[in-house]
Amino acid sequence: MLAYSTLTQKSIYAIEKYQPRELEGSASKKGSTERLTAEQVQELKNMVMRKTIDEKMYLDPGLTLSILSGKVGISTHELSYILNNGLGKSFYQFINELRTEEAKLLLLSADTKHLDMLGIAIRAGFNSKTTFYTTFKKATTLTPKEYIKANAKAV
Repeated sequence: MLAYSTLTQKSIYAIEKYQPRELEGSASKKGSTERLTAEQVQELKNMVMRKTIDEKMYLDPGLTLSILSGKVGISTHELSYILNNGLGKSFYQFINELRTEEAKLLLLSADTKHLDMLGIAIRAGFNSKTTFYTTFKKATTLTPKEYIKANAKAV
């Protein structure tokens, strides 16, 4: 009897079909191939760059596409589109490039000579030494220590 009752009982969970918001109005957009005009991409790209760099948001190791989009005030889809089409980079390429530039400054700064590489990585916004080394080497073709040696004379 218990098994029968369990099988015939109505579900207490409402099952709704999920439909993303972007798809709701997509029927009218099907004719156009671009999400935003070139002017809109340029304007939003400048806004994203200003906000990200001026407020040094890239220094937050927990920064994600959705957090940045919320701070800038645009959807994650629009932000991704702007980064890909306006800068030709993914979110992580964009952020890691800014973090690498910060790391370059920190590596040559007298104020951070007391820090080890993990300390520099954390200050630059990376959440691990491995990610820092990999990203830095890819961007500069040098390890952080090689970068210091190569640029020590310039300081």
